[in-house]
Amino acid sequence: MASTVIQSITKTNTLNVAGLMYAKSDETTKFLDAIYARGKGTRKVNDIEFVLSAGYSLATPAQPAITEDASITGATPETTQRSNTTNCGQIYQRAVEVSYLKQATTGRMSGLNQEGSRNNVQDELDFQIAMRMKQMKMDFNYTCINGVYQQSTGTNVAWKSRGIIAGITTNVVDATDQTLGKDMITSAVTEAIKNGFVWEDGRMEMWVNPSMLEKINDAWAGLTGFSQPATRTEGGVAITSLYTYFGVINVYYDAAFPADTIAILNMGEIGTVETDVPGKGCWFYEDISKQGASEGGQVFGIAGLDYGAEQRHILIQNIGATSEGDLGG
Repeated sequence: MASTVIQSITKTNTLNVAGLMYAKSDETTKFLDAIYARGKGTRKVNDIEFVLSAGYSLATPAQPAITEDASITGATPETTQRSNTTNCGQIYQRAVEVSYLKQATTGRMSGLNQEGSRNNVQDELDFQIAMRMKQMKMDFNYTCINGVYQQSTGTNVAWKSRGIIAGITTNVVDATDQTLGKDMITSAVTEAIKNGFVWEDGRMEMWVNPSMLEKINDAWAGLTGFSQPATRTEGGVAITSLYTYFGVINVYYDAAFPADTIAILNMGEIGTVETDVPGKGCWFYEDISKQGASEGGQVFGIAGLDYGAEQRHILIQNIGATSEGDLGG
């Protein structure tokens, strides 16, 4: 569906119409809503950059072979080095301006108007502000998933926040030659545990694109031993949780996730970070200077994603069409 958003002042050529309004585009922000509901909350900072976590690593475990003579001499000192990882917020900004004539002529209608028809937008400025705020939330949701990091090197270079897909670098699985199913998931978790991944019951969530959710349902429904109730009134499969050797993963979808990707996330590690403008907060609308017969302002915010310790998450990419269910599980 082509966008009906245009960059211009709202004038009387924006039509008033009758009828209940419904969105013709996907305006859901499921991942961001989940962060607010089940994540670690919102952190306030007074900088554009912020720390995600500090980390260290130890040597692979091994059995020591220390003789009595060597123990008297003493061991060589060792030092564990530490480092931290960071992300940044970024500016979200949209403007709105509505002519006085457009605001005044709410009774001028276009299209089919039957007896009793009424313009469903009685305050054009409020409507346009609400749409800009909704668009900014959609942009933030998309960035939390797909954002590509960019550090500003000057006032003419934008700060760009890193999303969860780019943020996971340790536990990344290339599933090009793998089959979608329980073995793929458990193998990814097993390998991730070697890298500091910690399974927390009740915190683990799988996030996918709707098309991947369909593949997951097909894969598990086709496994040997999976049964549906004998009924003449119900049909289909709706997988909402996957049981593994390690625990339960709840399954969610957001259309902004890549179609060939599964993200296994510890929601206890994920939150948002906001930078408040003094006296205004983070997300706000304000009037701006104007001239002539119009009224408007801007909506503004500075925010980014805090995904915590990235090794606490898993990313499986390049998943093909073949599933264990296709193979008879």
